Amino acid sequence: MPPTAPNMPMYMDSPGFQVVTKGNTIQVVIPSYRINNKNDFKFDAVTCYMSVNTSDMMMPMLGVMDVYSVASGKLTLPYTIKIK
Repeated sequence: MPPTAPNMPMYMDSPGFQVVTKGNTIQVVIPSYRINNKNDFKFDAVTCYMSVNTSDMMMPMLGVMDVYSVASGKLTLPYTIKIK
């Protein structure tokens, strides 16, 4: 997990990792120790506008304000990692 959000089960923007897109493929090379050496999980990719709230305790601290796209189309977590 990113050092800036160690308990959040998501990469906010793959900080510090090169993202390569080619055709319908997205590749992000992440050292296995950064994902606790696990390789049996599924994932999806989402582009969205998120907002950080620091003033209204009744609102979430981090909120998705608008979703632009979802790689699978339906956020079904159909993708798996490939060990190289």
